[in-house]
Amino acid sequence: MKKIISAFIAACVLLYAFPITAFAANGPSQFKFGDYYLAYISVYDVETDSGFRLYDPNAEVPQAPDGISYDLATNTITLNNFKKPLTEIYTNMMGDDLRLTINGECELGRILVYGDGYGGSLTIDGTGSLTVNADKKNYSGISLLAETSDSTLTLGKDVKVNIYGKEIAVMINATACDSLDKAVVMKNGDSPKEFIKERIEYDEPEYIEILRIEEGWTRLEGVKVTRASDPDGIYCVEIYEEDGEKLYFVKKFDGLEGYDVLTQDVSFKVDPMTEEEFESSEYSIVTDDLPIQLLYTNYEYEKNHRGWASKRVYNAEDPDGIYCAGYVWYGTGSTDRDPDEYIIYRLIWDEGMDGYIRDESQETLYLDADEFAASPYEIVYDEIKEPKYVKYWYYNEPGEDNYEASAQVMNYSEDPDGIYVLSYTYTSTHGNGTVSTGYYIDELYYDEENDCYYRDPDGEFGTTSYDISTEDFETSGFTKAYTTTYKPQEIRYLTEDYKFEYYAYKGVQASNIYDPGAVYVAEAYHSGDPDTTPIEGYYFLRLVYDEAKGHYYEDEECSMEKLAVDELEENGFRIETAEQPIDFYSSGLIDNFSMPVYTDSEGNRYLVRGNEVYNYGDFSKIDYFGKVLYVPVLNTEVSLSDLTATKMHYVTDFYNFHTKAGEFAYGSGDQPGYILGDVDGDGEVSINDATTIQYYLAELLQTPLTETQMLAADYNGNGYIDIDDATMIQYLLADLL
Repeated sequence: MKKIISAFIAACVLLYAFPITAFAANGPSQFKFGDYYLAYISVYDVETDSGFRLYDPNAEVPQAPDGISYDLATNTITLNNFKKPLTEIYTNMMGDDLRLTINGECELGRILVYGDGYGGSLTIDGTGSLTVNADKKNYSGISLLAETSDSTLTLGKDVKVNIYGKEIAVMINATACDSLDKAVVMKNGDSPKEFIKERIEYDEPEYIEILRIEEGWTRLEGVKVTRASDPDGIYCVEIYEEDGEKLYFVKKFDGLEGYDVLTQDVSFKVDPMTEEEFESSEYSIVTDDLPIQLLYTNYEYEKNHRGWASKRVYNAEDPDGIYCAGYVWYGTGSTDRDPDEYIIYRLIWDEGMDGYIRDESQETLYLDADEFAASPYEIVYDEIKEPKYVKYWYYNEPGEDNYEASAQVMNYSEDPDGIYVLSYTYTSTHGNGTVSTGYYIDELYYDEENDCYYRDPDGEFGTTSYDISTEDFETSGFTKAYTTTYKPQEIRYLTEDYKFEYYAYKGVQASNIYDPGAVYVAEAYHSGDPDTTPIEGYYFLRLVYDEAKGHYYEDEECSMEKLAVDELEENGFRIETAEQPIDFYSSGLIDNFSMPVYTDSEGNRYLVRGNEVYNYGDFSKIDYFGKVLYVPVLNTEVSLSDLTATKMHYVTDFYNFHTKAGEFAYGSGDQPGYILGDVDGDGEVSINDATTIQYYLAELLQTPLTETQMLAADYNGNGYIDIDDATMIQYLLADLL
């Protein structure tokens, strides 16, 4: 009899063995921005303003404190009695299978999950309880910022969760899930009735793509080349060196009809070629007898400007060592740095580089402001005496014609409390041929109401101006005021990417028949615009070659010579030339972007950028490599204040789901007892339970399932009853699970 039952079960397994539905399991993203992986898990303590990475593929993560851990193999964050009501967890692109397992009593301040189009789902499970944002300081306790991924919040069957928010408790923004049951899955049998669904709709200005053209501007693109199959075409090649091998990238350019510009033909594609491939191709580099370019500098400039500049620091534990403190940079801009965090390097002198380099045997330290203050390091300062300046209004009444000036403060022995400034020094040539020099000094009036200084040329406020000759200045009672400041001492060091040409001047090689064997460099000067006027003459410098460094430097024993073109021959100078590739320049600046559309009261359409209004239309259409764009024309007769921005209404396929209130409770712990899979409630799992599920799905049951039966029937725990639950029970009975 048992064999017959087993055979029947096996037949049922084959009949109903449809694929079992599973949630997408993609794990942390492997996407990179440059060399930087984007996925991470950060833990931040608001109270101490400190944090750490629980997962970071870009760096070694620190040892996590007790009560919190992360397992990459299962993509699971685990909390064990982690009661930190001011601690927040942030994740980015950790995938749709990210799990937060709760053991014991746990508290957090906020959970913020970013999907970034990749996947930012979160499953909270375990047997413990989790309270988030109990003080309601944050707008929401749990936020899933799907960023157009189909992110879902899933709550396990046995976990207890209490979420709070200043406005809403839980929000799921911009998810691709189109139904509430997909966005919020509750595995204890509840439905997410506390949530509401909103389709994302928004208004945005209407934009028109335009082409901006600026004639007469040039930029270096590469080396000019010809193409055998297209001798009249305009081509250039850019040459890059990678791992000691040269790579050649060929570009094609065309003129733009009606404009004096060249623009790259983006439809022309050539794969990069090696030097050997390029030399055997149909392209040939165009050469000519051209001036030879030389790189040079002077020793003082090269020493004081090359390399990285950092603050010099003193180490009390290593008083003879040389140290510097650099900033921690988090971007590429000149101000993208953390002013309260330093990188500490120890430097050593390198004779070959003739400069300081990093001591690689010394550990690099990263210290925030508090750690730096408590360390043996301190910044070395220089005392700087600088002129003292004050700002003032040039006339004694504010207005459109007034302007603010800044001048050096003067001390006056006869009026030590007065405010005087050196407005200017002068040199005057008189008709009798005499020359006078002197100082013009103004007393300033202080306006208490506006907290500012005025110059008073009309004497309205009783101030005085002084015209003092250079000869009388010493006995005038006036002296220049100075202030003492302290600036961090600067030290420079070199890294392996140091290149001489970054800091060198560039000139044209020249020679002199009266100084045979010497090398000169020449810089041309013009009577006007260098692009439109001929060369008037040259400045000549004698160079010396430093064998140890392999560079040219100015000969400090020889001064610069300035010679007109017709003076070169008689002074023995000649510009040196050689057969060289011709640099290729594309003329004009062309770029395309979008501009918003505005209309007037009559419905006429304009484009706007900043406060400027532009016309566009059929008259300004242009075919830009098969794409029709507009070239806008400035309109000086229409004011922006007379126009209204046009709006476009967009309805997206993405949705926001959020709770109706600032509190959300899940899992009371009072669920009726049941055996998973025992749908009929007879105390054991049998084939009858699988059959009951099949009848339920076919809507053939005489009596509806109770809430307890529904929980028991969800065998795979995905939050709803389907054929997979019946199939898994059959696998269980056939000893296949």
